[in-house]
Amino acid sequence: MKKIIFFLLVSLLFSFFSCKKSLTEKDFEVFIKKYEKKIVPLQQDLSFETFNAAISGSDKDYKKVAELKIKLTKFYSNKKDFELVESLKKQNVVKDKVLIRELEEVYNEYLLHQVEEDKMKEMILLSKNIEQKYNTFRAKLSDEELTDNEIDSRLENSNDPQELEAVWKASKQVGNLIAEDMIKLVKMRNASARSIGFKNYHDMKLILSGQEPKKIDEIYKELDLLTKDVYSNLKDEVDEYLSSIYKIELSKLRPWHYQSRFFQDAPNIYEVDFDEYFTGKDIVLFAKNYFSSVGLNIESILSKSHLYEQSGKSQFSGAFNIDRNGDVRILANIKDKHSSMYTMLYETAFAVCQKDVDKKLPFSLRLPSHFIINDGVGTFFSNLSYRSLWLQNAIKIPKEDAKNMKITCDKRFRLAKFIFSRWAQVMYNFEKNLYKNPDQDLNKLWWNLVEKYQKIKRPHNRNEPDWATKAHFTTQACTYHNYMLGELLAAQLHNYISKNILDESDTLELSKNKKIGEFFIEKIFKPGKSLKWEELIKEVTGEELTANYFKIKYINL
Repeated sequence: MKKIIFFLLVSLLFSFFSCKKSLTEKDFEVFIKKYEKKIVPLQQDLSFETFNAAISGSDKDYKKVAELKIKLTKFYSNKKDFELVESLKKQNVVKDKVLIRELEEVYNEYLLHQVEEDKMKEMILLSKNIEQKYNTFRAKLSDEELTDNEIDSRLENSNDPQELEAVWKASKQVGNLIAEDMIKLVKMRNASARSIGFKNYHDMKLILSGQEPKKIDEIYKELDLLTKDVYSNLKDEVDEYLSSIYKIELSKLRPWHYQSRFFQDAPNIYEVDFDEYFTGKDIVLFAKNYFSSVGLNIESILSKSHLYEQSGKSQFSGAFNIDRNGDVRILANIKDKHSSMYTMLYETAFAVCQKDVDKKLPFSLRLPSHFIINDGVGTFFSNLSYRSLWLQNAIKIPKEDAKNMKITCDKRFRLAKFIFSRWAQVMYNFEKNLYKNPDQDLNKLWWNLVEKYQKIKRPHNRNEPDWATKAHFTTQACTYHNYMLGELLAAQLHNYISKNILDESDTLELSKNKKIGEFFIEKIFKPGKSLKWEELIKEVTGEELTANYFKIKYINL
């Protein structure tokens, strides 16, 4: 009898483990059909309502977004589904290349949500509240309410040091509205990341997006070494100019003297006024005509976009992929000035990168391969707004003006790249250390990094959460470092296209070659997430992502 019982137990155990091992690729295909039936409408509703909330700024619309995010969290927190997906991944039963990528993406989404449902809900609601505060914030200066566009305009154009200081400090008022909740959110994010086996939230976000934290660290250290000496010389040139126009000693220059809220853009220290060529002009039409000339159709994007200022509307620009089936929209606050031309080129390229993903791909793969790819494409096109030949070609500035301004355009462009590279160091190192230890003196950490990388002196006797005035820490957590990697990719793409797509007599700035659009659609947009970002870059350019072309283009001049 004992032998019979033992035999039955062994048989049951064998059957159990056999069941575990009996999963096939077909099981995944069956699962995905059920998965997409539920996730597709939910994800599309969330994207649509997020876009609407960013436009309206209303409590009602932000509440809808939060409710949908909670539904999405509940869907992905399903333990039974996660166990099946995890088993499929561990057992390596999926062999089709596209299905393997789909499984990886689906698994990462489920893993990200294997946190207590109440904790996830709390994080979503807190994040929603912070984001709404950012989006609806308007700086107060005496009796005035200032939009971000108005703040930027005053910082760029005023020669009154007292006004500059007052405007800059007004722009930082949002920090005190955000900081306490942001630190709380960081701690909650860290706890959720640790609960599923990661060191902290920053590490988790990088790893689940297909990046190795150590490798990103190495890239940023290399960029620091590559840029710091050239930047130091350029910064001295900037300081000499600003000291002269504001009539103050070099030692008295402070953040508000650098013509922007964060010194992430180049101040206008060279005698070229880009804005004069855009005053009274239709910047959206310029963008439409240019992209059409290189074979990229953006009419469907523009027809549903929201491009101009409105009360309560988010002051940040972005592209919203509504349905992963071609409905992509831009949110922006366009003015008739050069910075808006840059924004339109960037956001439109960012949007078309999403619009033209192959619709035959599974829903989970119908997105750009990685933010780096999206940003690299956006940067590639937005860079053109600084080029004199492009201004001559695309917006029809006089040929003689383009010729006369070429040298100053090139200087301004190069300065912009070095200023952004050092700003990116501040953002990356602050965010990494924020998640490493949110209890440290973050106000001090912020200004230590600003002084180290940007060489801007902190304001006297100021102890305010100026770090909390940068919305990306909430809205695009642990992704800002990709903007600099996008700069590297843009330089790499520029080199490849110039050598392999254009004719010898053609230049990128003057080109109306539709092979450019064809190249982007076929080689970069269509593959979507079917290829990992590193694979895509190597397949497209023949090389891994490298700083060599950034070095050649901007450093070795």
